[in-house]
Amino acid sequence: MLQSSRRGGIALFELKPGSTLEYGLVRANYTENGELEVCDPYGCTRARILGSTRVGLQPVAPVHRPSRISNCIYLEFPEPLVVHSGTHIWAVVPFDLAVMTRSVVIGYVAPLRVKYTLIGDIVDGNICRYYRTRIAKEPAVLKLEPGEAVMEIMFRGEEASLSGVGFHIAGLQFYSDGSIIYYPRLEVVVSGQRAESKLSGRPNVEDLRPLGARMHLPRIPITQTFVTPLG
Repeated sequence: MLQSSRRGGIALFELKPGSTLEYGLVRANYTENGELEVCDPYGCTRARILGSTRVGLQPVAPVHRPSRISNCIYLEFPEPLVVHSGTHIWAVVPFDLAVMTRSVVIGYVAPLRVKYTLIGDIVDGNICRYYRTRIAKEPAVLKLEPGEAVMEIMFRGEEASLSGVGFHIAGLQFYSDGSIIYYPRLEVVVSGQRAESKLSGRPNVEDLRPLGARMHLPRIPITQTFVTPLG
């Protein structure tokens, strides 16, 4: 059984000894004698855990499965999106899960199937995690599948038609209101034939709390700007 708990403002999924889990493409079994197996389509994480310790499944940036080859994600919009300075949308973004006991990371799994794409040319471009997103004006409108979070995106600069946006994601801080998982806010500045994107802090939503603040995952301040070429 998958349980959701809130302790000190931390929302997470937990497995007790003797329980099983199905969450998207993730399948897990945690026996009474401490044998843990957590699998996705790309392999399994196995461990023997002594004592009656609970195992947490903590949302993390989707850079871990099937291997860590990229530090960026590219969201493709359902159709080209005409934006101008002040345009504001919410988009669906995937996440991975860290399999943890207390502060020890045992491994990672992906609730959603993983795809990659090349942003830019073959010489100087970036290979990014690819996801065809869905968008709305408010996060509550979006119907989320297991492994999906939402992100607030603010556009500034020139008017343009965008097929999607890319941005760096490793080490980011997630947030939760107890039911929905949120990415940090993304600011996109359009100038000429490029869109410069950067994560810029907590989204503009009331009663959000950091997700996983006590799990001791590495937190890397993300200040790099990601450039998505247009046209």
